[in-house]
Amino acid sequence: MKRILNFALITLLISTAFVSCNSRPSDDDIEGRYITGTVEGADGEKVILFSFDGQNEVIIDSAEIDEEGKFLLETDTKKLKYYALMIEKEGEMPVILFLDEDSKEVDVSGSLPDFAQNVVITGSEFSNDAKDYQDFSYTFFEDKSKIYAELQTAADLNDTIAMKSLIEELDKLNAKTRAYAKDYIDRKPESPAAWLMLREFYPSTGLDSFDMSDLDYFTKVANALKEKYPYTEYADMIKQDEQNIRYQIEMMQKQADMQSNDTKQIAPDIELQNPEGKTIKLSDLRGQVVLLDFWASWCKPCRQENPNVVAAYNKFKDKGFTVYSVSLDTDKTAWEAAIKSDNLSWSNHVSDLNGWQTPVIQPYGVNSIPASFLIDKDGFIIGSNLRGAALEQKLEEVFSK
Repeated sequence: MKRILNFALITLLISTAFVSCNSRPSDDDIEGRYITGTVEGADGEKVILFSFDGQNEVIIDSAEIDEEGKFLLETDTKKLKYYALMIEKEGEMPVILFLDEDSKEVDVSGSLPDFAQNVVITGSEFSNDAKDYQDFSYTFFEDKSKIYAELQTAADLNDTIAMKSLIEELDKLNAKTRAYAKDYIDRKPESPAAWLMLREFYPSTGLDSFDMSDLDYFTKVANALKEKYPYTEYADMIKQDEQNIRYQIEMMQKQADMQSNDTKQIAPDIELQNPEGKTIKLSDLRGQVVLLDFWASWCKPCRQENPNVVAAYNKFKDKGFTVYSVSLDTDKTAWEAAIKSDNLSWSNHVSDLNGWQTPVIQPYGVNSIPASFLIDKDGFIIGSNLRGAALEQKLEEVFSK
């Protein structure tokens, strides 16, 4: 854990910042900047500031909240960076902070419980914009959660009429948060909070219903961010997301064309080892319907999708369905821990621990994960990137024949 100041200096700074009401530490004295805060009802709790290196969380600083509910944290740069501040207490959600050169005397104050919901942020315009967006989105959270639960039940019952109706309800709610995002991006495309809002353009039922015209918003935000913050990697990350969307939709279209032309593509074989060193070939699973799933322990979208894969496996495994999971991990311990943590109970887990350098992704054209391909009993690809209810619906169709 990064601690730049020694104990004596921390004591001096805290007394200066919180005992004297007219002063606080100067950001001019450090590489980054200070974040002060007050959390009511949190005496003795720990507050953590972290950022991200690729998909990995990196702790920047931490502090114990004192008896007056106050804390002091230090960032590692004054340039634009995406941070998350979290009270280390069960059930508490992180507060998103976008701090840049214009951020001044940043203060984050609120109370427990639900600190992220009642927090007040000063000194950071874009952090407040992100908070406003989260507050607006949260008003639809319960309704969306209810619909998702009903969708799962309808999928279990193979009630396609109910599923269609529920998806329409979900689309109406998503349209409201998407409209919020569009309005904000049109006004402030240079805002890093606009980058956060790009997630509103991903359809909840998969990319097959993605509106290609929405990619204009990705381009707008990427270009504006690059102009305002020439050094930032976030613009390049947005452009990569845009490329991935185009690629995946292109692959889905090719798959649809093949199916409409009654032309099937055999799944290229994969031969890798499981954690125990045993070689497992994809072709060894012929005779079963197989979900070929490319994932990694460090991939958050993959981990979020895993419960859906587990649900599909548990529902259809007795009918001849299994999963062949190819990990793009480089750390064996992290890979094995994720398998256990996410209850991935099937036995077909393989990896060469070469990450993105593994050659097995090339025949499938995988350049982002999660990526998946549904393979029939004869080894032919019959679907790709099916998520949640869409995967279960396709499996219902396959096993009803």
